[in-house]
Amino acid sequence: MSVSQSPESESQSPNPAGDESGQINRPTKAETLRRRAAYAFGNLGQSAFYNALSTYFVVYVTSVLFVNVEKALATKLIALITSLIVIIRIAEIFLDPLLGNLVDNTNTRFGRFRPWQFIGGLVSAVLLVMVYTGLFGLVNVNQTWFIVLFVVVFIVLDVFYSMRDISYWGMIPAISSDSHERSVYTALGTFTGSIGYNGRDHFGGATACSLVLAPKVSRAGRHSASSPHCSAS
Repeated sequence: MSVSQSPESESQSPNPAGDESGQINRPTKAETLRRRAAYAFGNLGQSAFYNALSTYFVVYVTSVLFVNVEKALATKLIALITSLIVIIRIAEIFLDPLLGNLVDNTNTRFGRFRPWQFIGGLVSAVLLVMVYTGLFGLVNVNQTWFIVLFVVVFIVLDVFYSMRDISYWGMIPAISSDSHERSVYTALGTFTGSIGYNGRDHFGGATACSLVLAPKVSRAGRHSASSPHCSAS
């Protein structure tokens, strides 16, 4: 799972609209502008989502998630989760091409890309909520069941995130057959992706993930520092 900065799939062949005589119908300037804006904003949330699974997630797991768990057990659980992340990152080297092939061979009345944009975004969003709530508090009830379910949830989350990311970049060749137009879409997606991921630091604003997760991690981190489980002995 990588930050959406460059196309991951360009195997799609362009399919420009045309009339019965075979003449290509060129979009108007207004239509082109709307398409570019819609595509660009798609990566704003995608990259903010990735930020929640990288920067904030590491802080959350190491400082917040196990604040109410006995210290020795919490250390083992943190090590297990961080090891899981490393394993998933290595597995993605082999998994992403398979997911890209699945997108390429998707054939629905909604097209090849829309289903994965919708399903990938929806499933990932729901699972992200589960992750950042400790599976709705299960972490404080039964740590054994928590870690088992957490592994499953995180793997599924990563797969569906990757499906949306691959389908997002993979649609560029299908949007236009013009190389310049493709480069415009790539640049727009990369630009909004940088805002989504780094907007709080480099643009003076804050993404939705920053607004929601930063206060949560900060408050819980302060509680963690004052907790007897996390104090130095």
